[in-house]
Amino acid sequence: HTINFNRTKDQFVDVLATFHQNEPLRSGMNKAEFKNKINVAPAIYDLCMKDLISQNRIADVNQLVKLSSHKITLADDDRKIADSINYILLKTQFSTPNETEISKELGISQADVSRILGALQGLDEILRMEGNIYFHQKSIEDAKSILAKCRQTSEEISVSTFREELNTSRKYAMAILGYFDELGVTERIGEVRLINL
Repeated sequence: HTINFNRTKDQFVDVLATFHQNEPLRSGMNKAEFKNKINVAPAIYDLCMKDLISQNRIADVNQLVKLSSHKITLADDDRKIADSINYILLKTQFSTPNETEISKELGISQADVSRILGALQGLDEILRMEGNIYFHQKSIEDAKSILAKCRQTSEEISVSTFREELNTSRKYAMAILGYFDELGVTERIGEVRLINL
């Protein structure tokens, strides 16, 4: 019934509004967590989501659900920490420190570092990769440019060659290549990557 349908949709919006109020620095709510909170039949869930997305009330982005109107805004103190984290990630470029190391360098709690890193991801300033490795967006653009330069001499690249080009360790080179694989920038074929640039 229309009344029940609208009431259910309002419940979707209310759950997200409460989430954003409690977690203003997070981009959105994990999709599985959201489904559990809503607790309606899968067909009803899909129907409500489709309707709310078409009305631009809810957005479904990268396994997260959020209100379309939600924007991450950093308070002045948090922005200062964010700028310091950005500086560290830019300075260390392809051999970035982990959360614990950033926390020690800045002299702030790991919880605060995690919170701000999450916000910076939501603001598309940094990227988090497999193994909890963080890179600044600019560094990833630089890595892509290096890859494009390599493409001029060969269509393929090995992890060790890419590692040397970035002047980093295998761990970081693998993380970046894994990200590029997901984007379709590279394609894994055996031990090498085909460069699609």
